[in-house]
Amino acid sequence: MKYIILLLSTMFFLVSCNQDTNQDTLSSVNSALQDQNYSRHVNFNVTIGFSFEGFQQSYPLLIDGDVSEKGDFSGYMRVEDLDLELDRLMTVVDDKYYFKYPDRNNWAELSEGESALEPTYFISTVIDKLFNEDGLELIKDSEQYVIKGGFDSNVLGEIIPVLRDTSSKLDLELIVDAKSQSNIQSLQIVGKIPAAPTTTGPNGEKVELDIDIQLIQTEFGKNVSILTPSVPGDPKAYFFDKQIGQYVWDDSFRWNTSPENTLDSQVDYFAEIKMFDGGVILIDLFEKLAPVTVNNFVFLSENGFYD
Repeated sequence: MKYIILLLSTMFFLVSCNQDTNQDTLSSVNSALQDQNYSRHVNFNVTIGFSFEGFQQSYPLLIDGDVSEKGDFSGYMRVEDLDLELDRLMTVVDDKYYFKYPDRNNWAELSEGESALEPTYFISTVIDKLFNEDGLELIKDSEQYVIKGGFDSNVLGEIIPVLRDTSSKLDLELIVDAKSQSNIQSLQIVGKIPAAPTTTGPNGEKVELDIDIQLIQTEFGKNVSILTPSVPGDPKAYFFDKQIGQYVWDDSFRWNTSPENTLDSQVDYFAEIKMFDGGVILIDLFEKLAPVTVNNFVFLSENGFYD
């Protein structure tokens, strides 16, 4: 009987030590993951499936490209929607998002107040909340650590709008390099969950979401140089008001009365619209047929209203 008690005590001690060791390892990984300042290649697949009463439709999205040591990203995005494939180049520099469609000459910047899914922000969102979850399981060997557990679906609502106001657990698996614990080799989040009550079918049917998110990172430490795309400047006459979340007119470009007529009757008026890519559009103004309109146009142009 004494030997049985000793054996049970030894087993309990070993289990307790193993739990403490795993917790220490999780804490170490959590600390290491706060530093994502390393370059790498990333492949990011997100598929959201919708189903209700016999209807089923999936919307796959692929993002593939390189991440710099600063956390900037350059690559492309492909969205499949109803058998159509929509591609666009994308670059994220200093948290500013730029994009360009293949048939366009110029890049554009995402308007202030808008957001788009991109891999580095996704990773930081997951890391920020992951280690607050209970019941994380750690599997480790000499080459990699595998962390498994549940992940709150609503956390991802900030970057995947359809998950807002959901309250289910998704299955998560995170694999990091055992030696360089900040290096995420892969991250997978999957699960079938009820959609939020505000997401329904056309006749009010309850919707089920099928979430499949897979991120794979390779080529750690590769040489990555990302430049900020050149984009047209913002209009001077209006700006984005962060307090109300929309664009408003600048008061310095508002006038209560029409300007004094300063047109020269001996001048034939033209306007030049200089395009961002170097082209020029020449417009003949009909100052004799519409003098008030032309005078207003000239006044606004000279005061930078159209810049």
